[in-house]
Amino acid sequence: MKTDRKFRLRKEARRTILGRLAAVAGLLLICSGSASAGNICFTIGSNAYVGIGGSIPGKGACKQFSLIGPNSPGYLAIAALCKSSDGTTLLFTAADGFFAGPETIQATLAVSSLTGSGQDCEAPAGSSNFCDAITVSLAKCSPAKQPIPAAATDSVPNTARRNAAN
Repeated sequence: MKTDRKFRLRKEARRTILGRLAAVAGLLLICSGSASAGNICFTIGSNAYVGIGGSIPGKGACKQFSLIGPNSPGYLAIAALCKSSDGTTLLFTAADGFFAGPETIQATLAVSSLTGSGQDCEAPAGSSNFCDAITVSLAKCSPAKQPIPAAATDSVPNTARRNAAN
């Protein structure tokens, strides 16, 4: 009888250990999945941008990510996307130093359409600060993995870019 009892105890101990290992493996899979989040693509005005590691957050939450401009070599911004607690609105913000001074972009988007509007403001060195009204939309990127351009600086002088936008 002692042998049967020892066998049952060992069997229960193995089940407990296997159960804990399965739980740990599950947590590791969940954590690694969130670390490799996909990208989201933005259209800001008429320009395309990619939120590297970005995703639409849950209600009352925010996600931070890097924003690049595949067609603007050297453009790199820090960005965040937050969803209102009622789940109807996305708040977007980005900041960079791509031009001759700091630039900030803020926008509000409807969750139902993933489109909205906002402001793109620049404070170029030696010039007056200015803000432009913008439209913003977002979608899943296709392809999911977007290239990151190699250029390290703005290839178009600020005044030329500003004049081209007007």
